[in-house]
Amino acid sequence: MFFEDGHTNIEIPYTSTDRLLLLYCDWEGSEQDKLILTEEIDGIPAGAYIISLENKSIDEIIPAMTLRIPHENRNLVKSRMLHYPYANYHVFSEINLRWLFGKKKKYLVTFQFNNKVVTKELPLVFYNAHPNFRENYSFYYEVENRSLVIHVDACLYNKEYLDFLDDCALFCKTNEIEKVVLDLSRNMGGSSAVIEPFIRHTNIDYYKLYEMLDYSSGSEETVCRRDEMKHNNKSENLFPQAILCKVSYDTFSSARTFAITLQDNNIATIIGTHMGGNPNSFGLPKKDIMQNTGIRFRVSTCYFSRPNGELDEKLYLK
Repeated sequence: MFFEDGHTNIEIPYTSTDRLLLLYCDWEGSEQDKLILTEEIDGIPAGAYIISLENKSIDEIIPAMTLRIPHENRNLVKSRMLHYPYANYHVFSEINLRWLFGKKKKYLVTFQFNNKVVTKELPLVFYNAHPNFRENYSFYYEVENRSLVIHVDACLYNKEYLDFLDDCALFCKTNEIEKVVLDLSRNMGGSSAVIEPFIRHTNIDYYKLYEMLDYSSGSEETVCRRDEMKHNNKSENLFPQAILCKVSYDTFSSARTFAITLQDNNIATIIGTHMGGNPNSFGLPKKDIMQNTGIRFRVSTCYFSRPNGELDEKLYLK
């Protein structure tokens, strides 16, 4: 059963005995349903398109995987087909290939490159730290002309993050930076506590946060309301007025909350593509383990509503 909730799911992790087709790939531009190889395999060059598995097109496989992957929208399905480190999600895992095409030792993969179409029969191999499974990355920034691009690849609230924001704001002040680009395009979530420290480095006086309704006790309890105005206790050093927030289909959970909060408070303009989660959604899951099978699972306990209630029906933002 699906609940249109990307946080309520089961988690079957890869082990050394699990197998998969070791295809290093990603979506070309996150608005397109085209898989592109990022590393050469069996004579097929990086940059080639994967156009079908067992003669079933990628356009047909994505809808099939929506029946396997808990999701809020199609973009989250695409993200988890490649980047979520569980055997029951990854499209090239043996568990999903068997479901799609039956039990085999090898599977047909068709590629397109240099105006050629080539079909290869590729064997299943044992899982060995598949590189498409993303880990938490550190925070870093880079300068492009008079813009500072701030990369936050995971919502990790800690001293390193707080110090990092201080350093970024000081850099903007001392180097006369005119624009900040907050890059959340590789960020799949974490802690929403990262949002307010960023806001403190902006020149806004008041802001609103997401509304949070907690159902963990069996009844609805309001933790915070979105109509409550909060005073911004500004930091000494502030970012410039011009702020962009870059997102992608991988932007999910607290990262999506981060982006929407900045947009709804007119702090930043969202750029990029559709995100992997809807602005209003369930979250803050509790984790547990099934006693007989040992399978891990998560169930959401709270519902979150975006700060600007007038935009509740707007699911996708750019």
